[in-house]
Amino acid sequence: MSNPQNVIRRLLQPILDRIAAGIARGYVHLVRNSEGLQTLQLELLRAELRDGVEHFQPYGFEAVPLEGAEALVLHVGNSRDHPIAAVVTDRRHRPTDGTAGMVGLYDDQGQVVRIYRDRIELASSTRVQVVAPTIDLDGDVEVAGNVTATGEIDDTAGTLAALRTAYNAHTHVSAGPGNPTSGPTPTA
Repeated sequence: MSNPQNVIRRLLQPILDRIAAGIARGYVHLVRNSEGLQTLQLELLRAELRDGVEHFQPYGFEAVPLEGAEALVLHVGNSRDHPIAAVVTDRRHRPTDGTAGMVGLYDDQGQVVRIYRDRIELASSTRVQVVAPTIDLDGDVEVAGNVTATGEIDDTAGTLAALRTAYNAHTHVSAGPGNPTSGPTPTA
């Protein structure tokens, strides 16, 4: 009499083999990013070079993998004639110091955007540029370096240029040599 587990395993094995044949791992050789859907040239099995493999990315996200990145490839209908790259990752550059619940974006240069439970952190060793006609910040702003402006600085009391003009034009009344001066005479 046959063992029931062996019978089930023997019956399921062809199905499991088909599922396994539909999944592959590959390495990126080339990226074409100029069409509506990015395509990759991948090396799948040893010396199996596949060109034009569609790389599906979530809506609103974009990544252009580097050569040598790893891909998880699914074969549609279990046909090796129609591979798609479901996920591409690059363990050479993935940060490994994340915390539970954190979400992040990263690149190969160490630039990182991280959403933590208590803050959002943006890190770059080069430059961060925000391009918009207006940027609204609600809350206090703390700057640990210099602030440079090419336009006017304005608040509820007026512009910095107007304050500078008033300051530069003010005078003090002197009681004579060696005596203290009075406060500035208001000019604004």
